[in-house]
Formats: sequence, structure tokens, C-alpha cells
Amino acid sequence: MDWDERDEFIGKLKRWKYEGCSILVVGEALDLLRGTSELLLGEPGNDRYRVFVRTDTEPGSVYDRLSSGTDPSGQTKILDYDSVPRSAAAATTTTEREHIPEVPVSGGLDRLYDEITETMAEFDSRSGGLSASELRLSVDTLRPLLAAYDSEEVRRWIHHVDGATKSYQGIAHYLLPKPYTSETVQRLRGQFEAVIEVQPYDDEGAKRKERWHVPGGDITTPWRAMDGERRGMM
Repeated sequence: MDWDERDEFIGKLKRWKYEGCSILVVGEALDLLRGTSELLLGEPGNDRYRVFVRTDTEPGSVYDRLSSGTDPSGQTKILDYDSVPRSAAAATTTTEREHIPEVPVSGGLDRLYDEITETMAEFDSRSGGLSASELRLSVDTLRPLLAAYDSEEVRRWIHHVDGATKSYQGIAHYLLPKPYTSETVQRLRGQFEAVIEVQPYDDEGAKRKERWHVPGGDITTPWRAMDGERRGMM
């Protein structure tokens, strides 16, 4: 990555924070993808309104990604998409669930889109008008959607969700536990402003490393070791 590409990439990051963007997070280890997801949700102490779309992950994964300095009351909602039945053992019994509204969503992609956009409108009204990058959307994961629907249908759904997110200058990210080189990722990558590739890493106190791919600019950043103290770029 030369200096011109670096400057172009930094410029894109600044623009995305202001205009909104859509990011795909990929890699084979889902637990590592969640670490990147936590950073994309925004730093603790800053006002954020967060929408979680949970499709095939455990309820506790949402709370694991909310930093201790984050107050979820009134500013976070979980949309529980029921395309994959969950066992009783996966249900949350702690009182933590009482702090974040959790809405079950049944039906097709259109119904899920309606729930997402209704939540965004609710947050916009509650905040008195969302500021740039204040709205964060996390979808984890795309895996059951791609299993249930044609990839082109999923692409169209992502396109419409991103349009709604960007109308509030928000930042959306989607987790997909597949390698960057997989056919599925390569087929979807052009739908996003950026793709973050995450791999295991055991050095310098870090558990994972990541690099960014920008399809529209044909840019790939160097690998970056990610430890618990470093913040993400968004």
C-alpha cells in the first residue's frame, strides 16, 4: 500500500463516517469476527443508537460486544430473526435481557427490513435527529439468510437496508463466517464500501489480525494486529 493509496483510504474512512457506509466482516472464526464487530459498534462513552439483527448467534453475544461504558437503555434494540430455531438451552435467563428490548421477527426479508427501518425511525425520533455515524447496525450473521434465500435476493435486501441506514448517515456491518477468497464473499463484496478480512493471530499479545479491502478503489490495507487496547477505525 503506497502513500497515495493510504491517503485515499483515510479519505474514504472520513467520508464514510459522515455519509454512512456498509461493511462486510469475513473470516472463518466467528468469535474473532465479533471482536471486530465490537469496534464497529462505536467507542464507549459516545452516544450511539444500536440495532442488532440476530439470526444464528446466542443471545449473550450482543452483551459481550457492548462495552462496560455503554448504556444500552433506550438506545439499543435486538431484532431476533427466527429463520433458525434455537434450543431452549440457548435462551437467556439472566436479568440482562430486561435492559435491551428484544423483538422476535417472523416472515421473509421484507418483514425483517420493515422492523429494521421502523427501529431506525424510532431512534431518530427519540434522539431528536440522529447525527452522522450515531446509528450503528449489526447483522450477525448473513449465513442463514444465504441458506434460505437466493444470493441475489440477499443482495437486494442488503441494498435496501443500506439505503435506509445511509439516510441517517449510519454505519452498518454484516458478519459472514467465510474466508475472503470464498465464492460467496467474492460474489457479495461489491455490495459494500469495504470488506474487513479477519484471521487468527498469536503474537504481540493479539488474538486476531485484520485488513481492509475496498472494492470500489481496488485498495487492500496491510495486516494489522488487533489487541484488546486498540480501537477500530470507525
